[in-house]
Amino acid sequence: LTNGFTGGIDASLLEGQLFTSNYKSANENRSAVTKSIMSRVAAGKTIVLGPYVRANVRELKARFNSLRKFAMSAVEKNPLYAPGEYRPCSDHTQSGTNEATNMRGLCHSINAYNEIAWFLKLDYVMAVSDVDGAFPILPIAPHLWRFFIFSGYASDKDTVESLMMHLNGDFGTSGWPGTFKIFFVDVVLQMARFCQVLTLPLVCFVDDIGVIGSSCPEVDGEMKRLQVWCETGPAGVPFKVVKDRKASGNQLMIGFHWNSTTRTRTLEERKFINYVDMCVGYAGARTMSLQE
Repeated sequence: LTNGFTGGIDASLLEGQLFTSNYKSANENRSAVTKSIMSRVAAGKTIVLGPYVRANVRELKARFNSLRKFAMSAVEKNPLYAPGEYRPCSDHTQSGTNEATNMRGLCHSINAYNEIAWFLKLDYVMAVSDVDGAFPILPIAPHLWRFFIFSGYASDKDTVESLMMHLNGDFGTSGWPGTFKIFFVDVVLQMARFCQVLTLPLVCFVDDIGVIGSSCPEVDGEMKRLQVWCETGPAGVPFKVVKDRKASGNQLMIGFHWNSTTRTRTLEERKFINYVDMCVGYAGARTMSLQE
């Protein structure tokens, strides 16, 4: 936390200077991307280096023998909770940073579906919350900052993009999910168990957590204690409390409604409708693209 995480990136494998252009999705959703980026700037997780002009590019190239300007894209957030909002995503594959990442020790299995099915016993309840920021909580090791340069508009009024640099983790770097898993699941949550702040079963899916128990007051109380301890204690991990879902025997988590009375899980209605529409459309198509 003091010296920054590498996320498995080997700087010696990233020779030369490479600049890549942003994707169409980032330009089409410029306002939403700007809002998200500037919230990182305000939090000190990203810095603005100056206008994206030739003079500043020349200075960067003179300062660093090896650097990367990655391409930015935009992916829509969950329209159920954040309609019209887009999350900026970094393409570190095209820039070569992901290829220069050693994933040994960072790969891990996702067992959340089986864990929920195991812990959510008959008529048990589950409360759900998610970490605010997740990967951006993790500071990047300073010697890697030069590989996290990108361009974007600092305001809706700007006519020229700014060069910016991430100081904390982003979405699109292959090593951050595994690094965050080690930090949050293997360290922070185990510290909470050692301190007896967390005593009930907990399922974690990336940055979503579900606390499971036999009664609503017990589960909701444990979730609240954990959130307060994580944010004010040694870890400094905040939660999106406004999105919390109180303990229930029919709970939504990782795309399914889990019913502990009927012991079934069902798709969200909006996803079910989308899937049916897609299947009907594809069934009548003579050809499909690889993306489809």
